Amino acid sequence: MAPPLPDHGVIYSVDRPFKDTGGLRLLRRNLASDGGAILKLAGVEGGISNGVFRGRARVFNSERPLIHALDERPDDFRDNDMVVIRYEGPRGALGLPEMLDPTSKITSLYRRQNITIALMTDARFSGGSVGLVIGHVGPEALLGGPIALVEDGDTIEIDVEENRIDCLQLHDPEPDDGRLSRPVLREPGGKIPPGYLPN
Repeated sequence: MAPPLPDHGVIYSVDRPFKDTGGLRLLRRNLASDGGAILKLAGVEGGISNGVFRGRARVFNSERPLIHALDERPDDFRDNDMVVIRYEGPRGALGLPEMLDPTSKITSLYRRQNITIALMTDARFSGGSVGLVIGHVGPEALLGGPIALVEDGDTIEIDVEENRIDCLQLHDPEPDDGRLSRPVLREPGGKIPPGYLPN
């Protein structure tokens, strides 16, 4: 078998790649301390300046309340919002749901309003999703990952040059903040629903 040599028009060689970096980034730091988080850089349409996105957290403890907010109150979303959907990871939600509906609705909204809305989740998202979308944030919220400690209004910073994802309020929480001693949400009543994997 004699495959053709790279033509550098369609097929590129390893020593002369089309781009120096790939389309996916593994982000780490205080929001993804263990497994990291995946950013599909190839799908980002805007919102990153000098390699950095900085946004305000809009926190949702599952997909359903976000969909309701996007359908009923779309004007509540602002430029540089970082939507956080948590408790939808492998243990937090049956079947590790794909965040296709939220990413589609967010994409329509930010294109219509000409703003940037990012999304971060401990779930997965479609390979066809576009925008500043970060998935598989680990450890997931149900396991007590730092994503469970994010609150509305926190500042989330993404740096694609340093491959990091941080909540600035978690660097040095105020002594009376209370978030570090707050129990991790399971469901109303604090029980793990039947059929979910225990810790």
